[in-house]
Amino acid sequence: METETIDRLFLELSQVTQATTARELTMMTEVNALRAAVAAAVPAMCDYARMNPIWHDKETPQDPNNVHGWLREFGASVPKGA
Repeated sequence: METETIDRLFLELSQVTQATTARELTMMTEVNALRAAVAAAVPAMCDYARMNPIWHDKETPQDPNNVHGWLREFGASVPKGA
């Protein structure tokens, strides 16, 4: 077989397979663990946000630990009254 034919066969094969490397599997495992950790932290952060609402110094909103901002940025619902 010519190199060109082999290259085309590998290209075809790569388009239909879902193979992942050991490195990719390790990374996916780590990402899933981080997602689980964040999901577990959100309820505690919501409780903190509820107990520590944003306050204003003159016109400037104050969120010293940025919990409210973090919750908004990551799509968690910000507690009422916070």
